[in-house]
Amino acid sequence: MANFGVRTTGLPMIIWVSKKRASYGARIKVARNYNPRVIIGDTFSVSISDKPRIFAGNQGIINNNDLQKVFDWVCLNREPLIKYWNSEIMTDDLIDLLKK
Repeated sequence: MANFGVRTTGLPMIIWVSKKRASYGARIKVARNYNPRVIIGDTFSVSISDKPRIFAGNQGIINNNDLQKVFDWVCLNREPLIKYWNSEIMTDDLIDLLKK
């Protein structure tokens, strides 16, 4: 699992991207607050799809405008996120491919 901050994503919260480890659909984890030192347990899941949505958890204090930015970011980066999820690329490749 790799975590990314504003310098990589352009988003004001931490994003975790992992490789597939279970039978559920492709997803990222999003910090439920704007703290740069948030822990993985304080997150919610967003689907990696053409129409991203919250899969599990609640958005905490993340406002709806920033939640929409997360959805837009997922759409913009869907292809490399899916490749990473499916272990088709490594973390350094993902970093090179992610767009803000």
